[in-house]
Amino acid sequence: AIQTIARLLAANGIQNIWIPQHGIMSTPAVSAVIRRRTSNGEGKDGDGEAQGGIVLTASHNPGGPGEDFGIKYNEGLGQPAGEEFTEALYKTTLAISSYKTIESDDIDLTAPVGTQYQLTPTSTVTIIDPFKNYLDALKSCFDFEKLKEFGARDGFSIVFDGMHGAGGEFAKRVLVEEL
Repeated sequence: AIQTIARLLAANGIQNIWIPQHGIMSTPAVSAVIRRRTSNGEGKDGDGEAQGGIVLTASHNPGGPGEDFGIKYNEGLGQPAGEEFTEALYKTTLAISSYKTIESDDIDLTAPVGTQYQLTPTSTVTIIDPFKNYLDALKSCFDFEKLKEFGARDGFSIVFDGMHGAGGEFAKRVLVEEL
């Protein structure tokens, strides 16, 4: 689905398409990328401007094979699209009689962070670090040094259950590698 969506976006003139390395991000991480890439392009990230983001998910908006695959859209501040937006989008879909796409080689989702693919003369896919903006957001809210001290206490333990979701790798990065 990532390959198809990238081709559809490029065919419809989207200039900057950011895809996380390996194609997986937790929903809060997607929101962090959108928020860090502010509407004026001068956010803390500085790597471009985001008006929103497409989230492919098995946990929301069922509709795919076996009804366990859906698509969410997060708006410009990283929040889920509101009812007004989704209703307008739905009404627009009722009038679709054709769509634009392009032919291109597949994007290597395992490529190093920073790798770019020029899909059209004006549309570029960039492989991004799926953790960077999320960690920046967490570190702006929480004192990681204090959390490290707290976690280092004798007898302290923690249990995490990612429920088979995308959050598992993010929890590992935060709880094991950062703290």
